[in-house]
Order: sequence, then C-alpha cells, then structure tokens
Amino acid sequence: MREGRQVFVAAKNSRHRIAALSLYRALIRTSQKIAIPQELSKHARTHPVAHLFLTVLTKAQTTGSPEHSKVLGILAERASKADESRKLRSSRANPKTRNTTPHVPLLRRVAGPGEPPAYVPNPRPEGEKKPGRPPVFATDSFDIPFLRFTKPQPPVLGQIISRRRFLWRKRIDGMEVAEKKLPQALLEDEWDSLVEDQIARETKTQPRAPQRRETHQWTVFVSRLWYELALEKLWDDWVARGHAFHQIVEHEHAERSGRGKDSPVNPVSVMKSEADALAEQETRSERFAAMPALGAWHRAREKLGAAAEPAQGNENDTFISPVWAEMIELQEYRLIRWMDGLDHTGNKTAREYSASRDRDTIRAHRRGPA
Repeated sequence: MREGRQVFVAAKNSRHRIAALSLYRALIRTSQKIAIPQELSKHARTHPVAHLFLTVLTKAQTTGSPEHSKVLGILAERASKADESRKLRSSRANPKTRNTTPHVPLLRRVAGPGEPPAYVPNPRPEGEKKPGRPPVFATDSFDIPFLRFTKPQPPVLGQIISRRRFLWRKRIDGMEVAEKKLPQALLEDEWDSLVEDQIARETKTQPRAPQRRETHQWTVFVSRLWYELALEKLWDDWVARGHAFHQIVEHEHAERSGRGKDSPVNPVSVMKSEADALAEQETRSERFAAMPALGAWHRAREKLGAAAEPAQGNENDTFISPVWAEMIELQEYRLIRWMDGLDHTGNKTAREYSASRDRDTIRAHRRGPA
C-alpha cells in the first residue's frame, strides 16, 4: 500500500451511509406496495414483507437452499427474456428475415419522359387490410402534398417530406447563389473589356465587341434560369401528385358511403383512368403562363418533336440537350431583360423592378412556400 493512502471504510464514509440508507428506504417502500391478504398480516405490527427480503437474501447465500434456488430461477427467467428481446431486435435489423412482400406504391406515373407529370392511384392489392378511416389529404408548410393515414405519422413519411423540403430549399439556394454572383460576373466582363482594349491598342486594331452570350453575366443568368426550371418542375410534380392523392381520398369516401345501401356507389367511377390523367395535362398547360421556364421547356419539346431527345449516353446532361438550347432561344427575351435591368454594381434598377411585375415573369414558386 502506498504511503499516505488510507483504506476506504464504508461505515466511516458519510456519502456511503446516505446511499445505503436511501437504498434501504426504497426497498421498504417497494415491499409495502405488495398486496397481502388480511389473514396473513393481522398479527403483524408492520408490513410482513418489509424485512422479508433481508431474510431471503441471507438464506440465499447458502448454496442448495430453497431461497438460493428461487434467486437462480428469477435470474434465469430474466436472462431468457433478454435473449428473446435480442433475437427480436436482430430480426428487425436483418433484412433477410423481414417480410419480402413487395410494397405497392400509392401512385403510378403515367406520363412519358419529358411530358408534364400525371399520376393515377394504384389499386389496393388483394388481401391488404383496408384502413379503418379514410386517409386525410394534407400539406405541410412547404405545400408538399401527402396522405395522413394515422397519427402520429410514421417516421418514414416524415423522412420523405424532409427530403422534398431539402430539394426545394436546394433549388431556392441555387437561385440565390446565382444572383449573388452577378457583381463578380460584371467585374469579370469589365476585365475582359479592358484586356480587349489593351490588345487593340497594341495591335492598332479595332477592339472586338463581346456578344451577349459570351459574357459572364449571360452564364449567371442562364444558371439562374436552370434553377428556376428545376424549381417549377418540382412544383408541377407536387401539383400532379396532389390531384392523385385527392382521387384516393374521394375513392375511400365513396367506397364507405356505398356500404349497406340499396344503390351503392361504384368506387371505380370516382377513380380517374390513365386517359383522364393524361387529358389533364392540356388543362394544366394553362398554368405554364405563371411558370415561364417550364412553359418554354414544354414548348421547346413540342417544337423539336423527336429531335428533342438527347444523344445516346447524354440522357442525364440537360445542358447539351437540344431542348435546352431551344429553350434558351425561347427565353432569350427574359435573359436580355434581366441583363439590361442591372446597374454597374449588379443591383436591379427600377426598369428591372417594373419588368419583374409583368405577367411573363410571375412565377408559381413566388406564391409558394418561402
């Protein structure tokens, strides 16, 4: 033993005495909550079980005694329950032991690639239990449509909504970043102009005037237009999903209202077919006036026809697709208006402010969630 180090004596430690006394009182209070018949406690001055645990634990110290066997039995039962709980958790975590029945999504997309989104509800699989109550059509603060079947909503549904919020904010942030880069783009264009003037003086030639599409401003505004298109595509998809979710709610209400009546309502009559869903694309095209980028995208596809499809191997690259180039041509007047509405610091002037109030520049996402 090291010099100067004292041996710990539990009886002389105040904290240990307080902890032991608290434990003893807790055992007494717990034992007094055990219900005992009156004939077993009529001669006892205190609760009979109050000091029984001390006697049991004392006798359980003898191996082979009945009390010792009872203690071992209790521990074995606890270990068995713990093993069952671990097996249950491992079966949930192991995908091989899960239910392999494929999940049927609520909606099915019927629109082709590049077409305005259109969805129809999938029929309920045979044998699937019908929900006790009709689902409720709901939207969150970002106007994301979804169906609420139970409360509280499942964590998976919350994850899906959070993912769509992230996609929305990502596009909004992209537009804001593009606007913040305008002053740097103006400085880059001024630098290029100074370089051209210096080359002209040294070579004694006329300075070359840059074209609009060769400037850094044009690149920034085209990037902003791309984020605007992505945002409007996302919004249009949410609107189409909302229509399909509404059909599911109407179907469930009609199915329940037809129970037990002489003339039951045919639930299929309220479900729209694929042809009806595709026909809605024509009526929804009127909304493209409020979403100019998306409207120009679909007009470009209609104009190009089969030539709108990108070359093989470049399906995921929007910027080299023919429809994107045609869309830039259709939206050139907006890009020029944006460029002409900037002063030398990259801020919007009064001309741009008045132009932004025109019908062509009103966007659906400005009326959507902030």
